[in-house]
Amino acid sequence: MYAMSTTPRTVRQLLESTMRLYQHAFQALLPLTMIAVVAALILNGFTLTHVMPENPLDLLKMRGFTLTLISWIIFYTYAYGALWAKLDFLARGEEMTSARAFAIGLRALPTLCFATLLFLVALEVGLLLFFVPGVFVSVALCLYGPIIMLEGKGAIAGLRESHELVRGSWWYIAVAQLAGGLPVLVGVMIMLVITSLVLELAGAGDGGKLVFGLVVSALIAAAVTPFFAALVLECYYEMKIRRSVPPVRAV
Repeated sequence: MYAMSTTPRTVRQLLESTMRLYQHAFQALLPLTMIAVVAALILNGFTLTHVMPENPLDLLKMRGFTLTLISWIIFYTYAYGALWAKLDFLARGEEMTSARAFAIGLRALPTLCFATLLFLVALEVGLLLFFVPGVFVSVALCLYGPIIMLEGKGAIAGLRESHELVRGSWWYIAVAQLAGGLPVLVGVMIMLVITSLVLELAGAGDGGKLVFGLVVSALIAAAVTPFFAALVLECYYEMKIRRSVPPVRAV
């Protein structure tokens, strides 16, 4: 049974709350999750029907890839915005229709897209300068989405507020996101490897591989997107709680 926390939690407790929220809200979020499924089909449809170059930078030279990438980012951004809007209501024990969540996500989409662009630019600069600044940026600014969706702040204000919330708890958020996200990503990779092996052993043709690959990518997107949305939202809640609780003084 999920109940929103009102006191600071350990990383383990936060991840347990994330799983409870995910399980509690999964069925109600399915209509919104379909946006992420569309995004996955757009990107995987391109990658499965083209020969991918060895150098990732050469992808940008491929005809249609840039448009595909932009479409993928927009759809995923829209999906997360709508999911955070409805998840917040469900976490508080309140109801929100999917239609309303769709509308809220659409209204906030330009701001979210601009903030995501700024986030990616900051991340890229950090990675180019050195790996450590890139990792720092990815954690320090990771809460901008819920801030924009739930507090109505602008792109730059949302990124700045994320940095302020995470300040002093960087390692906590880093460990929470790594401990919560890494097992999911490893599970996805294992599933993709097993799928590839099964198709090879079954002697599936190109058409069969395409259809099966799209189905698997859709199922993965439907399963993991609400989880990551719940994880980021729980991290946001935790930082808000920690900012409202006075520091404990040593006796």
